[in-house]
Amino acid sequence: MKQVLNVVDFDETLFRVPPFTHAGTEFTKPYEWFDNPKSLNTNLYRLQLIESVFNKLDKAHTTIILSHRVETTRKAMEAVLDKFGITKNFDQIILCERNTNKPQMLLEYLDKVGPTFDTIRIFEDSLVQIDAYTKNPYLSKITKSIEYWFVDKTELLQINGNIGILARERIQLKYSW
Repeated sequence: MKQVLNVVDFDETLFRVPPFTHAGTEFTKPYEWFDNPKSLNTNLYRLQLIESVFNKLDKAHTTIILSHRVETTRKAMEAVLDKFGITKNFDQIILCERNTNKPQMLLEYLDKVGPTFDTIRIFEDSLVQIDAYTKNPYLSKITKSIEYWFVDKTELLQINGNIGILARERIQLKYSW
């Protein structure tokens, strides 16, 4: 039987979450917000399951969440999964923390469980992250097939991974206060 690994990001890939700009003045930097469990409090904020992504996951196989969230948000993430009744669909939550390379974390996971997957299906809302996966020289050597699913603002797109980023510049934000 074909073995599939679904790798899904959490924020803006599996769930629409409240943005930093909705957090009020309590947090002054975006990652202070996303690193705080309050950002996932469903009694305060309206989170939305992106059903198109959830329905696309091959639930007969292994599914992991691979997120840049931090350990202090794990219980809040689990509570969100519970609230939507989908906890049982995820085999593991891997929190990369802020400055960790997602493809490297995936390779470490595969090293622990064994590279026995015929297909890896990666769901991401960041082209920069998909680009990092495609440029990892080891990932393509341990599986027969890798699918890349990009979660845009309104659509779920399967892409071939040949993104071809010609220029890259970090976005600078200016606040109104």
